[in-house]
Amino acid sequence: MKKIKKYTAVAVSAAILVSAFGGMGAAAAEQQPLVSGDANLDGKITVEDVTEIQAYLAGISDFSVRQEVSADIISSGISIDNATAVQIYLAGDSTDTSVGQTIDEGADGVIINKKTNLYMTENTGFSTESIDLYFSTRYNDVPFVAVDYGMDKLSEIYRKSKLSAEISEDGNVAEYTTETGASVVMNYNENAIEFTDYDTFVSVGKRNGLDIAAPISTIEETDEPTLLYVNSKGDCYYGGDPLKINLDDYFIKIIKEDGKLLMPLSTFNDIFVADSEKALAYNGKEVFFTNYTLLNDSATGELSELGRIYYHGEYKESLSEEMTVFNYYETCLNLDLHYGLKKKHDITTFDNYLTRKGLKKEYLSGNLYTIETANAKLSTYLFIDYHSSYNKISPLIDQNFENTIRTIYSYDYLQRYLNMTKVQAKRSELLGENVEHYERRGNTVYITFDSFLGKSPVGSYYNRTGEYDLNDTVELFAYSLQRLQNEDKDVDNVVVDVSCNGGGEAFTCLYAISAINGTASVDLYNPNTKALHNNVMKADLNLDGVVDGNDKSLSELGKNIAVITSDKSFSCGNLLPCNVKAKNNNILLLGQKSGGGACVVHLVASPIGSFYQISGEMQLVTMKNGALIDIDDGVAPDVHLTTERLFDRDYINDIVNTQFGVNQSQSE
Repeated sequence: MKKIKKYTAVAVSAAILVSAFGGMGAAAAEQQPLVSGDANLDGKITVEDVTEIQAYLAGISDFSVRQEVSADIISSGISIDNATAVQIYLAGDSTDTSVGQTIDEGADGVIINKKTNLYMTENTGFSTESIDLYFSTRYNDVPFVAVDYGMDKLSEIYRKSKLSAEISEDGNVAEYTTETGASVVMNYNENAIEFTDYDTFVSVGKRNGLDIAAPISTIEETDEPTLLYVNSKGDCYYGGDPLKINLDDYFIKIIKEDGKLLMPLSTFNDIFVADSEKALAYNGKEVFFTNYTLLNDSATGELSELGRIYYHGEYKESLSEEMTVFNYYETCLNLDLHYGLKKKHDITTFDNYLTRKGLKKEYLSGNLYTIETANAKLSTYLFIDYHSSYNKISPLIDQNFENTIRTIYSYDYLQRYLNMTKVQAKRSELLGENVEHYERRGNTVYITFDSFLGKSPVGSYYNRTGEYDLNDTVELFAYSLQRLQNEDKDVDNVVVDVSCNGGGEAFTCLYAISAINGTASVDLYNPNTKALHNNVMKADLNLDGVVDGNDKSLSELGKNIAVITSDKSFSCGNLLPCNVKAKNNNILLLGQKSGGGACVVHLVASPIGSFYQISGEMQLVTMKNGALIDIDDGVAPDVHLTTERLFDRDYINDIVNTQFGVNQSQSE
């Protein structure tokens, strides 16, 4: 359904109007007045406009939004009647049509409503529903979404009750509030979005912001089996500063259609949706709520059914001026809001940073391949933090170009990667390709795992039949604790080996920390809002469905505990040693300084439909004397081991017994 167009009696040669992107100098997309019948937008009504409409109807060419509005002379959809109207006008015959008249676009442009498909994905598949996208002649091919629709969808995504809404009489101000009292105000007059508590607004359900375990953990008594139970007396959340996003700073606009607020789809995604571990991505035709991993079949590596729909195969060389500018500034907005290591990279704003690093020019080139290369350079060559990486190419680009993209790495990145492979190779040489997850050597047990893996849904742990799956981190620790309370109860030492652990799922790391220390106390901080959450929880360590006194950790069993780390111990593989050491000075760290990785991964779906990830705004920290210390630098060992000794377990046995003062002969 189209908005009814208004016309003014202005000559075709009227002065050029500057779009809402005005003020950006050479990057501004200058727009001349929109004239009814001027299908090729050359400022004149000629027979070429007839040809342009006929080519569109024949499927030979496509129309931009501005062309579509100009060519739809009689506001009934583009048909041969529009071409006829132009021919009659050129013949000088009397006509009641508006051909040749300037279209009054108003402040927000003439807005077109187009229905398309929204693909909502789950791990087991996807469903399809209809969604309205809006396009304005002021912004051409930048898709907008209705804010009220988006807020209803947001409740579904974050498993919240329906948000309460207060809309001003003129529709210019809309306030949405969660049942926990966190609210957001969207102000058309100020072109701004303001949150009272951003982190809680985008949290799951009734949970506080920066809740690392939601929705795996339980905050109240329940008859359902509980894997992680929040300790309400210890758990504490401190909301951050109110957050106001001035969209004018990014040349992005909230617009209105029939009293309804509209926001660019990518802006809505980046502000409201992107912390859900999925994103709203637009492939130029349809909308997808997905994670990039679901675009490929995990078994074959080929495109999944959803991936084949997403990559529709219609490629472009360049973007419109409007989309070029929007893509760049939307990228800046996303990174300003979500990148968690700005201080370490000396970043004040990303517009400044990308200008300084030479990427702004590439983003504003308009060439899709240059822009996509800039995305890859940003996430791999510049950040080099191993949480940031390039994931999937834009559907607007030939997929073969992804092979070129994947060669973009810095020298330091590659050198560190090579050093990591040497650690892995040394372990394979000394312990074999398939290292036992649970191994007893004398009076010491080694628990070894290379990633934090867990099952979903959590109820899967309570439907288990047969033996423990030791590839699963939760079941590995449950199995280990069961052994250490029975046939191996005489063991003195337990060594947790995460020297080749590159990270994984946060809730399994919390479970492992609980299995070691008894209570998991993990601090999350948002350096952009200053919110802080001390997540405190206990785990169902014996997998009997309840968290109670029968759940005994390694510390509670009186075991001497050591952890082996290396530079390959990254993300959760870094969080575990940093956290357990900070909370328990009796734990012995062996090996080499852990590899860092302080931030929870944040998924970026670019406005052109590509995917990459960054170190997000949820930063893992420890606290000492009230000061926050991020764990990105890793933690140094108490006893350093060379790579040659890192997996020499007889040698490590001697070190552990000596450090803990254990007489091994008496122990045996």
